[in-house]
Amino acid sequence: MKLNEFSTRIALLTNELYEANEYFLGYIHLYNKQVSNLDELNTAPGFFQLSLKAFLELFALKLARLFDDDRESISLFKIPGWLEQSKELREALEQTKQEIGSIQAYLADNESNITSLKLLRDKLLAHTDKKQLSRDIWQDAGITIQKYRCLISVAHEIICICKLILNEATPLLGMGIETDIDYLIYLLSKANNDMCEE
Repeated sequence: MKLNEFSTRIALLTNELYEANEYFLGYIHLYNKQVSNLDELNTAPGFFQLSLKAFLELFALKLARLFDDDRESISLFKIPGWLEQSKELREALEQTKQEIGSIQAYLADNESNITSLKLLRDKLLAHTDKKQLSRDIWQDAGITIQKYRCLISVAHEIICICKLILNEATPLLGMGIETDIDYLIYLLSKANNDMCEE
């Protein structure tokens, strides 16, 4: 694999991580707004409930794609192989073997969470499973908010290793979805107050 092809694949994974993180942050922020801003959310309850559901499901799908070990996928699991097979990358970097070990360790240390995430994707998000009729598959997956955060951190660490190998800027997560949600709620609050004053 050529250096520019590796860079292109890492850029794709970086974008997936950005989106997964934004959906996750959006879900957490909007979920918490149900307590502090219920009146504003009730202005358009269907929109906000569907947005909440969409944030959660898209987050899980994007995160699962990052950790997909399918043969055809471009994912974090493929990075050690790409580094080992690329003569250009090996020659350019003396520390590649150490970096491969670090990436493999991150993936191995989080194997149970990754397995749970893939089960969630396959049984709920990608297909309709009969267990949905009688159980809460989100709860059955056993993935807590903390475990989701951990998987985002693992993905970020692996991508940062690759960006350092490529001598590119490491990605900074957090594009501002919380600010967008706050602004939207502020506008709804202002519109509600204006209507009450008329």
